[in-house]
Amino acid sequence: PVALESDATAPRSELSHCSHESHASLMLESDHGEGNMRTDSECKIDDGAGDGSRIAIGTRESEDAFGVDNGSGSRVDDSNGSGCGGIHDNRDGGGVWAQEWKMRSLPNFVQPAKPLQPEGLGALEQLAMAPERHPERVFMLTRQLVVAYDVYPKAQRHLLIMPRQRIPGPDALRSEHVPLLEHMHQLACWIRMQMGSDFAMSAGFHAVPSMRQLHLHVLSRDMDSESLKSKRHYNSFATDFFVAPQKWLSELQQHGRIAVNREQEEAKLKRDMRCPLLNCAIRNMPELKIHLRSPQYLKRLAEMKSSANG
Repeated sequence: PVALESDATAPRSELSHCSHESHASLMLESDHGEGNMRTDSECKIDDGAGDGSRIAIGTRESEDAFGVDNGSGSRVDDSNGSGCGGIHDNRDGGGVWAQEWKMRSLPNFVQPAKPLQPEGLGALEQLAMAPERHPERVFMLTRQLVVAYDVYPKAQRHLLIMPRQRIPGPDALRSEHVPLLEHMHQLACWIRMQMGSDFAMSAGFHAVPSMRQLHLHVLSRDMDSESLKSKRHYNSFATDFFVAPQKWLSELQQHGRIAVNREQEEAKLKRDMRCPLLNCAIRNMPELKIHLRSPQYLKRLAEMKSSANG
């Protein structure tokens, strides 16, 4: 999750903005932290380690980020939301990087409750190292990865894929982590395909994450959530601050490290809001909330979902 300050309004853009029939005002609350309360109902689910160990999990019920302006004026549009066409499994079907999830069904999605109080910047790291301590926050486990719920989701579906080894963030990545990033991307693609019949999905890293522990966001593109409360929240997913997994994979393969200009990346969070799917300016948060429920936006999401499934 990204703990970003509340921002009720955004500066008026000089560019043309999205217009909709409804202009009702919306009351927006502020985020106060990260984490989650435990649920009561539990079931036992094998963690995939193959050693007989099991973890209690809360009962479940039933290349790309967003298409964005890449900063040069040209729009990068992943129109079908797949981002997975260039992923190839070069493994032998076994071993440490086996795609074990292919033998499973996608767990039912049950969004956990928000936390009672902030848990600090290390909450994700603690969850990745010991997922059994907060089973209600875990969507699924593999030998190498934890897939956790974002407890402050920015969309109807919002998951975080994290390695089960301590990697603070992109600065710690080196060439030896290429197989790990490929593995994370492959799992993200599988989740997106499984959820694709109901949602247009996206996956990406935040260029400057605000929580310790490397994590890959997998979320639906509706951005329909009460936790989406500020321009910074929106821009962290609607600009190329939201980094396609393929980009970091390519950098690691070519240079052995990830180069991030923090000042330039953080400046993207302060930009005027602009919808990457309809390419129109949005002046403030109430207008954004109206836009995300507009017929135009919903139609675009439906087209993308249909394209991904077709």
